[in-house]
Amino acid sequence: MRKIKKSTKKQDERQKNIQKGKMNSSRERIETKNELKQVEESWIDKEIRNFYQETKRDKEQHPKPPYYLKDREGHLIGDKKGKLNRITEYFEELLNKEKGEIRKSNYESENEQGDAELEVILTAPTKEEVAGNIESLKNNTQEKISSQQGGEAIIRRLWRLVA
Repeated sequence: MRKIKKSTKKQDERQKNIQKGKMNSSRERIETKNELKQVEESWIDKEIRNFYQETKRDKEQHPKPPYYLKDREGHLIGDKKGKLNRITEYFEELLNKEKGEIRKSNYESENEQGDAELEVILTAPTKEEVAGNIESLKNNTQEKISSQQGGEAIIRRLWRLVA
């Protein structure tokens, strides 16, 4: 228990000195390195409780940086309520659009002209393509397993399903 109390006193002193500007960055790095060594030693010596307490303390000293969102005009939003409002607004817009509108708007953002519509032409695969894909799935199977388990019937069924 003494170890923990000493380290908290040291860290409290360190934080006060940093806030007052008495500690320079090189000394701060050295102390951080020593603290990391102490945490590592706790792990190696199987002092699990000390290890978790020290890592928790380090985590509390270095909070996560805040994240921001942009509103429609491009301004940053930092408060929690504003972020939640922007997220709900975004998903309402996204979910209320028709499928065609979404495709068209995505294409227009990529293509500045916006005069042509996005058309995707899909052709049904041939039986040979289906058979080739099935064969590629069987490449790394064990020798005990027969590669002819489905045979031509499985190829036909999958081809009908996809086509």
